[in-house]
Amino acid sequence: MRKTIVLAVATLFVTSLALAANNGNSGSPSVSGNAVAAAYVVVNPSLSVQSSTPSVNMGTLATGSATAMFTWRIDTNQESVNFYIEATNLYKGDDPTSTLVPPIAINLGVPAHFSADNANPFSSSTSDPQWTSTPGVPIPGNNGASFPTVASGVVCFESSQSGVFSQNVYTTITYLNTNAEQPQGQYGGRVRFTVLL
Repeated sequence: MRKTIVLAVATLFVTSLALAANNGNSGSPSVSGNAVAAAYVVVNPSLSVQSSTPSVNMGTLATGSATAMFTWRIDTNQESVNFYIEATNLYKGDDPTSTLVPPIAINLGVPAHFSADNANPFSSSTSDPQWTSTPGVPIPGNNGASFPTVASGVVCFESSQSGVFSQNVYTTITYLNTNAEQPQGQYGGRVRFTVLL
C-alpha cells in the first residue's frame, strides 16, 4: 500500500511540471498550424521606340540618287521583333500640298534596307523588303498638311541578346531625281518606323 502511494505522488508531480511548462512564457507551444498561399506576377510585353536621327541632311543633289540612313532605337523584353517603314517623297519647301513643283521621289526600284547592332533577319525574312503597292498612313506635317506615304514590307529580326531586343536599327532609303531642271531649294519629307511585337 505504501509503494502505491509513492508512485501516485510521483505521477502527479511530473504532470504538474508539464502543465506549468506549457502555460509559461518561456516554453514551446505543443500545438501549431500553418497555411500556404501563392504569389505571382505577370510580366507584360514592354516596348520603347525612338528616333536617334530626327533629321537627316543628304547634302546637295542635281540629278541622280541620294541615300538617307535613319537610326532608330528599340528596347523591348522580346528577342524577335517585326518592323517596317513608311516614307514620303521630298517636297520643295517641305510642302506636300504644292502642285507647282514636282517632288523628288523615293526610288521604288531600290528596296528599303534594314540592319541592326546585334540582330539579323529571321530565316524566313529579309533585310531588303520591297516597297508595297498599298499606300501607307499619311504623316502629319507643318500647318496641318499631311505627307502621303508608301510602305515597305514587314521584316522580322531576331536578337542575339538574351531575352531582349535592346539596340539600334538602321534604315536606308534611296531617292531619285531625273529632272535636270528641278527648281533649286530645300526639299523635305518624312519617315515613320513602326515596330510590331
